[in-house]
Amino acid sequence: NEAEAWATLLSDDEDTAEEVLAVYAEAVRTLAYSVRKFEIGKRRPFLVLTVQPLPESISVILEAEDLKVVRLPTFGDEGVSVPLRSGLGAGRELSWWSKVRMWRMLQYTSIVYLDADILVVGSMDSLFQVGCRFSAVVIRGLLNLGVMVIRPSEEVFQELVRAMPEDLLGDMTDLREIDQVWQHQFWTRHKDWAGEVHFNGTVPVGVTKDVPASRVFFERTLPVGESVSEAFCTIPEVFNFCVTYPALVSFSEDYHRIAHFLPRAWLDEQGKIEEGSAGEHVGRALHWPGPRRKPWQHWHQVARS
Repeated sequence: NEAEAWATLLSDDEDTAEEVLAVYAEAVRTLAYSVRKFEIGKRRPFLVLTVQPLPESISVILEAEDLKVVRLPTFGDEGVSVPLRSGLGAGRELSWWSKVRMWRMLQYTSIVYLDADILVVGSMDSLFQVGCRFSAVVIRGLLNLGVMVIRPSEEVFQELVRAMPEDLLGDMTDLREIDQVWQHQFWTRHKDWAGEVHFNGTVPVGVTKDVPASRVFFERTLPVGESVSEAFCTIPEVFNFCVTYPALVSFSEDYHRIAHFLPRAWLDEQGKIEEGSAGEHVGRALHWPGPRRKPWQHWHQVARS
């Protein structure tokens, strides 16, 4: 397991005050605790990625809990231009570009990345067994970077860097998740989709393209019989289930997608259980995406669900 690692990002691009970073550090500690609570076998390294120096008071707490702080260079340090966020001041490179840096962590054969606003409620270990170069959940038609499985590759890193000037137009943006839109575009334009990973319990047993087109649709698909090692896969949304109010509203008429998170007795009472539909999966990770919708921001009306 030394060649496998968990990873997350500790940052707040809009407020870098120590007290704000301390709150995110608590979120990271909670995430790590939840991951390790369900981890099977030998403990894997847990990487805390950051592009800014952390106050010693925070670093000491993280390292005392066996979390490895990894400070990464910015792309600006290397002369690579990426869009900056409007309103954050000149020269401020958004921290989530550092997710691309994981492709260069060649000391690891596989990295499972989780955003800090995730709470793990079941084992995620099976993701390390997925054989595709890149895997993620599709949410609202896009590959969501909140939970990713990557198999580091210098070749993929260089491809991503070369694609930046071509795909990312302009040097400023108001779009909060431009990195997510861009990475979706990169994988769907330049790589083949091998299919959605199918799990038997906690073990991935293959991929299938038999997925509703309304949820997952890619024009480029991997030809039958070819290796999935350089392709990208999608994974079931139980590994990245969004639980903010807007996300739950979107499921209001789609009970089969969230049956594994709802009490069976309630589903039965509502007549929403079909034969064999409930209990096929076990929810693994709850995700609170979006600004001001985090569990630790409960004093904001918008954060309440």
